Amino acid sequence: MINAKTRGINCYRLPIMAFYENDLIESDHEKCAPTVQGGCARCAVLKPPLCCSLCHTLPAHWQWLNNPVPVPPPLPRMSIVPTKYIPSPHDLEFQHLLNSWRRNKTREIFGLAFLKNTGAAFVLPDDILARIADCARVGKIDSLDTLFKETKWYHAREYHSEILQLINENYPLPSPDEVPPISDAAQTSVPSAADLDTPVSATVTASADASGPSDSPRTKATRTCGACGSTTHIRSSKKCPKYDKENRPPRRGSLSKTSTVHVHPDSTSSTHPVSSRALHDPASQVQLSAPPSVDNSDTI
Repeated sequence: MINAKTRGINCYRLPIMAFYENDLIESDHEKCAPTVQGGCARCAVLKPPLCCSLCHTLPAHWQWLNNPVPVPPPLPRMSIVPTKYIPSPHDLEFQHLLNSWRRNKTREIFGLAFLKNTGAAFVLPDDILARIADCARVGKIDSLDTLFKETKWYHAREYHSEILQLINENYPLPSPDEVPPISDAAQTSVPSAADLDTPVSATVTASADASGPSDSPRTKATRTCGACGSTTHIRSSKKCPKYDKENRPPRRGSLSKTSTVHVHPDSTSSTHPVSSRALHDPASQVQLSAPPSVDNSDTI
């Protein structure tokens, strides 16, 4: 129905009639009063003289229907002010003054009974009160426009003079004479005309060259062979001239620290714990052999 003008239907009522199938319904006004010519006047479905603004020209007092609804401009956005802070005694006193003002205003307008039953939030809600306190301490409210911009308070135009008076008494804005002048250090930091003509890329390159590299190159630790002291290989490498395949040190985890072997010092078999290093030491005088076999065939 809304797009009837742009979709070629050219009638606002036609989509409704087609959806509810009102055009297919037959009137039974003749059955209601068969003796009356034309049927019952109360049951007869009469076609209205005016259909819609697309089918007929509306009278002058209905021409406003053809005018588009004006879209109001968007409201200005609120400023970002700190809300999580530890209020000072002065901030708490200002919030107390705002609360006292809204209570007195509610009692003045609606009476004491309304204040006791409903509270003072009808005049100044709690969130608006907190917003006024947050913006006033940083100097964001100084007129009616800024008060409405920062709070969107629906009573701002009505009570703005009283609220602004409280703000000016507790958080007065500094006068132009009290503004401190620009220091010499700040004036010297202003770029000159020659600096403004210099491309940004050239300035960045020059500063990078002057400062030098930010990170120094990392030094890699040198590994040394434990057998010959060379830095080209490690002890387990076959390139080492002192590498001995038969007597090379065992790999870590291949043997335990202490192994039990059978030693024959004087042709007498005994069992002694020997360390794994002694097993591979060629200078060791320990004679190693397999444990003697025991014949248990005669044992019953």
